[in-house]
Amino acid sequence: PGSITGSVLVNGSGQAGVVVTVSQGGTSVGTGTTVAPGGTYTVASLPPGSYTASINAPSSTSCTSTTQTVTVQANQASTANFVCTSLPGTISGSVFVDLVGRVGVAVTLTQGGTTVASTTTGAGGAYSFASLAAGFYSVSITAPANTTCPNNPRAVDVQSNQTTTANFTCAANPNEFLVTLDNPSPSYRHIVAGVSSETCTGMSTSPAQPGGSWTTMWTGTGTVGATTRTGVLDASGRAVDRQAINQFGTYNVNASVTAGGTTRSTTGSVTVTAAAGACPP
Repeated sequence: PGSITGSVLVNGSGQAGVVVTVSQGGTSVGTGTTVAPGGTYTVASLPPGSYTASINAPSSTSCTSTTQTVTVQANQASTANFVCTSLPGTISGSVFVDLVGRVGVAVTLTQGGTTVASTTTGAGGAYSFASLAAGFYSVSITAPANTTCPNNPRAVDVQSNQTTTANFTCAANPNEFLVTLDNPSPSYRHIVAGVSSETCTGMSTSPAQPGGSWTTMWTGTGTVGATTRTGVLDASGRAVDRQAINQFGTYNVNASVTAGGTTRSTTGSVTVTAAAGACPP
């Protein structure tokens, strides 16, 4: 008689405890179980002929083939090896600032000091890294401006065929606020070519910063007179600024607000192409 021998490898290492079944004509004629350290097996005492050697893929792995046709020669050992790899894992999570998901936060994945992948948070502050080989990784974020994010970076143990969660919970600094150009958004009115008209923008703060100091700076080829102004936000934390212009074109505005020792800025633009816009009277 001859025999069938071989090994079962997972990620290049021998896998012990895998049962190899040898069949002929659909009937099992012998089994062998792989042993450490090489993941080897042997099914002996097989008459010469054609056989099928098969395994069940080890848990959370994918094998190049789980069934092989083997021809056994008299008094010889035929070989049937099985090569498998771990199914990839995933890291997912969210970045929260004061329990609210934050969009646009940069997230970086490293392993052994080497950057593996990077992404930014989407809706709800969510992010994900897929198709990762099992192992230890580090996930870090670029903390949003004026926030404190403990446990950053985070060590993550990725398991094959599983999703590991790594959330980041940040807190906004006490004086943090946002500046938004709205009510109206950058707009214009009374546009007549060659005649002095104006662009405008509303400014608001969230949370409201009544009494905060604001500064605007406009740019554009048709600006008339001073292009920088200052003022104080009203009791609702709002203000409106206007810039004289005398021609069609695109105008940009940079607005900043200082309150509680913190300064926040934002930008906007408006393209003037017609005789009327949305500036308030």
